[in-house]
Amino acid sequence: MLHFPGAQVSLRGKDNASLVVVGAHHFGGDPNDPIFRSVRSITWQGVILLEASPPVSRELRKLWKGGSTASFATPADDVHIVNAGVCTKDAKGALPFYSFVGNNSFAEEADGLLKRQVGGHDGLPYWRTQIGSFDGSFVMKWSEHMLRKYTSLGPDGVLPPLMNRYVKVENVRCHSLERVLRHPGLRGGRPALLVIDTESLDCRIVASHDWCEPDRSPEILIFEHIHCSTSDFDAAKDRLSLKTCEHARDQYVLRARERENVLFVRQPLAAGTGAGSSKVR
Repeated sequence: MLHFPGAQVSLRGKDNASLVVVGAHHFGGDPNDPIFRSVRSITWQGVILLEASPPVSRELRKLWKGGSTASFATPADDVHIVNAGVCTKDAKGALPFYSFVGNNSFAEEADGLLKRQVGGHDGLPYWRTQIGSFDGSFVMKWSEHMLRKYTSLGPDGVLPPLMNRYVKVENVRCHSLERVLRHPGLRGGRPALLVIDTESLDCRIVASHDWCEPDRSPEILIFEHIHCSTSDFDAAKDRLSLKTCEHARDQYVLRARERENVLFVRQPLAAGTGAGSSKVR
């Protein structure tokens, strides 16, 4: 059973399907992660963990090779960790990827900033390594927010130079979602579950994908909407209605929406209804 705030979706019989996580970050490293807890007992026919940040991808690889994910039923050989990102279309070559590189002592060492007590630990919050995106302005914004909130810099302090000191830029491969969903490691074919967390680009990625082909589209989709504009989210939801698909027999229904993420489930159209209706607005 997939447990999501406000909804529960059955994962029974998914052992012949695949799992794809875009923006995998710490997937498997947090035993309290509700998605990981929901999927770890299933023997997936291929798992793709896509992570754009090179250092985070390396840590993710160590995590899965080090035996820390022994509770995961899928054999390690069927879990593929890919250092790449997802864009609205395939990029020719690599694109600049921006990420916050500060650690618990980084700010103090670099600028003499006295850190506050955060969650019982001195230093920056655990989610600092999640600040990474092909959207440089997004990373700069959240890096500044973190430094002002979690150090003695405060709201009125003079911000030190972010680029090169706190924000690192590396060239990273960027694939379309269609290409990711055709990865040869997905032996189960159609993914049962697709999770997207790209820090600000989720809605645009969803809106750019062709969801009409059922054999290559997931049954369950979770993506982060908190950083989407209203127009971008509406465009993503409109795309998922499948109303532009010829002879559509199903649609993605918005089953639940919480502060950061939304849950869509693909299901047959009810008799006498058209594509595009949803249960949650």
